[in-house]
Amino acid sequence: MSTQIRFELPDPAYEAYTWLLQDEFIPAAQPPLLAGPDNPPGGQAIPEAAACGRRAALTSRTNVVFSIPMLFYMGAARHYTLFGEAGAGSIVAITIIGGAIIAAIELNALAGSQGPTKKPLDTVGGALWSGFILTAVLFILFMIIF
Repeated sequence: MSTQIRFELPDPAYEAYTWLLQDEFIPAAQPPLLAGPDNPPGGQAIPEAAACGRRAALTSRTNVVFSIPMLFYMGAARHYTLFGEAGAGSIVAITIIGGAIIAAIELNALAGSQGPTKKPLDTVGGALWSGFILTAVLFILFMIIF
């Protein structure tokens, strides 16, 4: 397996998650916010709109968090050739450990709307910093495993 392929291993996971966020979770949180026959513009306020807006914001900012490592690995696949061949054990290890990290961040975005793990996602700056930290953690993980 070449270096280019090895650096692209996390990419499909990020892309699948980004697609899932954009096409499934964010639109699912928005229908109560949209005007329609049940809620014409200027009509009654919808009680669940605030919670749906919060959920959509958290999901969107989590998408930003995953976009930064995805962009790094897309560029690194072509321009950052540090490693030699990858062994099967290394690939399995990075898939399991990286998958667990991705799953934890994903669950954080989908479960609840308040709490200390949501604090970095309250601002765009916090989401950007979280993305850079995730990139560094995954890069260090690559350095250790490979």
